[in-house]
Amino acid sequence: TKVRIDQWNQKMLSTDSCKQTKVRIDQNMSMNIVDSNEIFLCDRCNQPMRPNVLMFHDTDENVLKTISIQRERYQTWEGLIEEEVASQSRKLVILEMGCGIKVPAVRQESEEVLSDCANKIKSKPTSGGSVCLIRINPKDAKIEMSDGDLFETIPIASTAETALCKIDCWLRDFACCQDSTH
Repeated sequence: TKVRIDQWNQKMLSTDSCKQTKVRIDQNMSMNIVDSNEIFLCDRCNQPMRPNVLMFHDTDENVLKTISIQRERYQTWEGLIEEEVASQSRKLVILEMGCGIKVPAVRQESEEVLSDCANKIKSKPTSGGSVCLIRINPKDAKIEMSDGDLFETIPIASTAETALCKIDCWLRDFACCQDSTH
């Protein structure tokens, strides 16, 4: 019998005594779980426990509360970084790896941070800050944003491992060149 996700969530959430039940997984436990077909059952109701991750059309209050708290912390941090780039003449590189177009949330967030930071820099005429988005993806590296001198975008059509190895080599070569000129 198939059960719709909202029905499953309602059934699982109907047991108030189970809402605060959590299992902390340490590294030793996680190694054993990977090779196991076992699932965790709630000690109180004997129903399957679910991971603390956001799923599509999720209604689990525990997960949504945790996500909301983390989202607020992230937004605060992001605002501080953007402000520092603009007011302290810092350079920000947004490095996005392997984010495809089927679930575009991360790509959209990267582009939003790029745009927000560029606008903060633009609003402070004396700012020497800069922002760059590097998108690494073997199939979908294209970045469809451009705004003149406000920011830089670098699409790299490659796997993350290959691109990072090449970037590492370039940085090492650059550092060697800088050392030899001093």
